[in-house]
Amino acid sequence: MLHNPAYVVYLPEGREVTTEITHGDMLRGEFEANKQGLPAVKEAPMNHTTVWLWCALTRLGEYGEDYRTFKAELLGIESVKDASGEATGTDVDPTRPTGDTPSP
Repeated sequence: MLHNPAYVVYLPEGREVTTEITHGDMLRGEFEANKQGLPAVKEAPMNHTTVWLWCALTRLGEYGEDYRTFKAELLGIESVKDASGEATGTDVDPTRPTGDTPSP
């Protein structure tokens, strides 16, 4: 089963935000990564994860500055894991519609 990866984001002043990266965050992140001149995701996975987290926090209204400021202020990130050590997040079933999307 696919899932939206969950992370704890550590910001200045002891601020910790737990969020999930959605597909929309990844799409928006592609545009921002290109704008910032980042290498491909396989070459720089941490850079892209950072961009995706900035997108997620911006989407949620948890962060209001631009990506460069976020990158400079970011203290760290940590993948949220379950008791067995597996990464967690909301399950995503691509075969099921969500929200008000009518069934096929």
